[in-house]
Amino acid sequence: MLWVILWAVLGLGFGALAYALVYRLTRKQCKPAILACALLFAGMMIFTQSPTVVFISLFAFILLTISLIDWYTQEIPDGLLLVAIAIGAVWVVLGNITEIFPHAPGFLDAGLGILAGAVPLLAIDRLVLVLAKKDGFGYGDVKLMATAGLFLGWSNIFAAFIFAFIAGGIYAACLLLTGRARRGEYIAFGPFLCGGIIAALWFGQAFWNLLT
Repeated sequence: MLWVILWAVLGLGFGALAYALVYRLTRKQCKPAILACALLFAGMMIFTQSPTVVFISLFAFILLTISLIDWYTQEIPDGLLLVAIAIGAVWVVLGNITEIFPHAPGFLDAGLGILAGAVPLLAIDRLVLVLAKKDGFGYGDVKLMATAGLFLGWSNIFAAFIFAFIAGGIYAACLLLTGRARRGEYIAFGPFLCGGIIAALWFGQAFWNLLT
């Protein structure tokens, strides 16, 4: 319990950093981000309780920051994705050449995860472009899910997609039913992808075990 509290306090510090980054790029003040990051860090410690928590907590911090920036601007900064890729690459390499990070995906699993994250969104984007003559997903979303595949591996990236599309679909349906959005209007999907990724980090394997 002590480690959870200490990790949550660390999360407050990273939450303040997330707040500062979001404000710098969007000029929007989102103070709940500070508490949200602390809760994410605490949750990662509860679910992981291993050295892996360092890497996935940093990834969760980046996901939180990306989701807020995308919510306000419908853009995902490449710089944050590059930082996430660097963190994920170090984690995968160390996890495969040492025994310190047993939860890291193997090299093949991580590579397939990158493909499984990017290809479905690219395929949907091309299909929507052909049928509706407009973009379906931004390339920021594609790069986000490719990066997530590095952390999740190929099986859990599909769990992230399922969680994200369910949450995003419910939100879009509510907007349409309440008249707050019109059919064909764009919404920021990055926050739902980020939420799906975090859910898959926590519950991905349990989700597949439940289905099988």
